[in-house]
Amino acid sequence: MGGVQPRRHRGGGVRPAGLPPGLRRRRWLAGRLNRRLDPYPARPRLRRKRRSDGRGQGPRPSETGLYPRAAGRSGPSRLQRRRGRTRCDRRHYRSQRQPRTPGLTAQRIFITGGAGFIGSRLCKALRATGATVVAFDNLHPQVHGDGAAARLQEGLVIGDVRDRAALQTALEQARPDIVVHLAAETGTGQSADEPSRYCDVNVVGAANLIEAMRALETPPRRVVLAATRAVYGEGAYADTAGVLTAPPPRTVEAMDRGVFDLIGEDGRPLTPCPTPETLPPRPGSVYGSSKLMQEYLLQQSPAPWDHVILRLQNVYGPGQSLRNPYTGVLSIFCQQVMAGRTLNIFEDGEIYRDFIFVDDVVSAFVAACATDAAGGQIINIGDGRATSIREAAELILKELKSDRGLTISGDFRAGDVRYAVADTRKAHDLLGWSPQISFEQGVAALVAWARNEAEAL
Repeated sequence: MGGVQPRRHRGGGVRPAGLPPGLRRRRWLAGRLNRRLDPYPARPRLRRKRRSDGRGQGPRPSETGLYPRAAGRSGPSRLQRRRGRTRCDRRHYRSQRQPRTPGLTAQRIFITGGAGFIGSRLCKALRATGATVVAFDNLHPQVHGDGAAARLQEGLVIGDVRDRAALQTALEQARPDIVVHLAAETGTGQSADEPSRYCDVNVVGAANLIEAMRALETPPRRVVLAATRAVYGEGAYADTAGVLTAPPPRTVEAMDRGVFDLIGEDGRPLTPCPTPETLPPRPGSVYGSSKLMQEYLLQQSPAPWDHVILRLQNVYGPGQSLRNPYTGVLSIFCQQVMAGRTLNIFEDGEIYRDFIFVDDVVSAFVAACATDAAGGQIINIGDGRATSIREAAELILKELKSDRGLTISGDFRAGDVRYAVADTRKAHDLLGWSPQISFEQGVAALVAWARNEAEAL
């Protein structure tokens, strides 16, 4: 046949040739959907002017008079803008949008522990959403070192959650819409040696915060608590019948004999599983018990606000204290390798943890502040991937290019859990959150930061 031939395309059918692309696509879609053509006439194609640098530039539809401005509006309607933009227009409008998290713009947010490892990053992330943020922190030397007051960040109030009067004053001045409670003592081993200190900060401090918020003329509408997976104790295990159970903590006597895996009541080994939020709490340390009490205080104290409880897994990343002997295991490994020491891996090296990068944790807190559906919920925040301590140590040695090696000593610490991995489906479904940084990427960032810190000393 002569003339212009119709063209076949992936969707099936015939696409008419010789028509402007916009009208050709509309006719094709109308045929696919078995409906009549768009009743609106196709907009004229804009001839683009040439610039001296050779790039095209044309007027936007709202500047050409194609669409009359509606009364009382400064531009075309939403439908007109959607149908009238060129591809370049759409790119322009996207580039002009400011990144904002829904529900947080112009909100006042008060963060206890706001100068810490997670808190300092959370302050920056929330300010980027348009929120006004006040941080409250005691700058404890064990975490921040000496001279921390000289590195004050914007909006920081120095105070301790154990000081009810100071906390009350700071809250009255901040008048927060949202409170994020991060301030806590966090060392599992140290909590066994100093239980009164851990109860004083974690339990009494949380009670002081609740009473201070109640005394406000306008209490906050939401409280977000940084909880911990330590409340689960050993976590979820399945028996030989596949029934999920929460076993008791391992005994010192069994670990003395070199029995590190968990055994069921029938004498058979239990199979570790990712721990869901529905598993009954069974903490095996003073630290875990004090953090569980924080949850109970928040849930059981009558108050006009709602609450969100985020049970964090093993958080790591740049900025985690290298001087604190009770901080995260990965930071401790970095410090020891750079000091030329051989890494001592406890038990048989098959202790498993769910490592989650600090920036992913911060994004989870932002989502918890902004998501209405999260009110009253307990949510696991973790990577959902099991990594053995031996694998983590080997990766750090590789990143630091160290030949010091490691030793699997069989040493153990009472209160440590064998397998700690979270079921994070609820965080994905409820908050729309999922981790973005892989363990390999996170360790590389941590090692690079630790090396720079060591060189700066």
